[in-house]
Amino acid sequence: MKWGPFHDMNYMFIFLADYGDADVSSSEIREMSTKLVDLRYEKDRDGDGYADDSLTEEQSNAVIDGSWDRYGALDADGQVDQFFASAKGVAEHFQWNHGKMQDFVNGMVDIAGADGYIDSVEETIINNLADTWGCSANVSYKGGVPVILFVW
Repeated sequence: MKWGPFHDMNYMFIFLADYGDADVSSSEIREMSTKLVDLRYEKDRDGDGYADDSLTEEQSNAVIDGSWDRYGALDADGQVDQFFASAKGVAEHFQWNHGKMQDFVNGMVDIAGADGYIDSVEETIINNLADTWGCSANVSYKGGVPVILFVW
């Protein structure tokens, strides 16, 4: 399967979960899977009033396998480069729609916090994503849980 926007999204999730501590928890994997599934249901393809899955099960598996394979095949510098290439691909997929981009960031924050905390490397990755997308990241806390709002 050709690399596409869902590969980019999943790659960014993997990078965020693994890059800092090289330890992807089962809670982070569950959160990544949930976020990817949520992103796949984006259009009402059959006109029944409900969003339909953009990928077949086979395609979904190929996206997950392909993004993990690419991440694992790259050295640390290559992983960073791919993250920012994927960030560009995701922004283009969303047609630079700030609402969709913010929703994606909210998903990244959920993944980063799925293991019970957001470490400084995860926060730095999200801040660098803001720079790449031409905005700033404002961090606040609601009940001890970080909320990261991108401001364009």
